[in-house]
Amino acid sequence: MVISEDGNIANVMLEQGDVIVIPFKTDLIQISGEVLMPQAVVFNPNASIDDYVAWAGGFADRANDERIAVVKANGLVVFNGNTRIEKGDEILVLPKVDVKTMQSVKDITQIIYQVAVAAKVALDL
Repeated sequence: MVISEDGNIANVMLEQGDVIVIPFKTDLIQISGEVLMPQAVVFNPNASIDDYVAWAGGFADRANDERIAVVKANGLVVFNGNTRIEKGDEILVLPKVDVKTMQSVKDITQIIYQVAVAAKVALDL
């Protein structure tokens, strides 16, 4: 749960059994996802997202180089290539989505919906 962003802190009510975890501060940046060698790299204030990806061996074949998520140390996920990388962040390179697979899922979902509507009409008769 993200409770703080840009200095604004959310008012969160704790309940019985809640656990508060305060992560350790780190100077590492995690690079994972569709890169050749997922790894942790020491933070460099002059490095860009592309630099960190290059240090992890570059993009893998299935990588979508336009969809890179930066998971901030507070848990916030940002999908902006211009995001400033800070200590403790994780760079997550997402895979390409196969358009044919998405079309198949859409078609199957539409068929299931039509069967459900037909079944509802038949049951109401």
